[in-house]
Amino acid sequence: MMQIHILDAQNHLQPFESQIRESAAHAVSNISQYLNPGVDICFSHDPEHCNPKLGIGGGAFNPRLLHIFLDARNDNIASSIDKELLAVLAHEIHHCVRMEKVED
Repeated sequence: MMQIHILDAQNHLQPFESQIRESAAHAVSNISQYLNPGVDICFSHDPEHCNPKLGIGGGAFNPRLLHIFLDARNDNIASSIDKELLAVLAHEIHHCVRMEKVED
């Protein structure tokens, strides 16, 4: 089971929260058809870790935790949530699966 968490104590992502949840749920539904690794997916406003053109980025930290970074001030963020989130999530989940299956 994949769980979605929005970390937004400063309310940067509040205007996009429903869009994030809807797009993430759709992406998780598509991805979990192929695998179900049980991953916590955290979203936060962190421009430093985003592609500057898209306003989105990601990182996998262990087999059960990945982070999607968003730049709420990026002009393309709404479009990136709709069009790029599935690809970014799939990429990061691949890292999670690989970390779980491949030993050092």
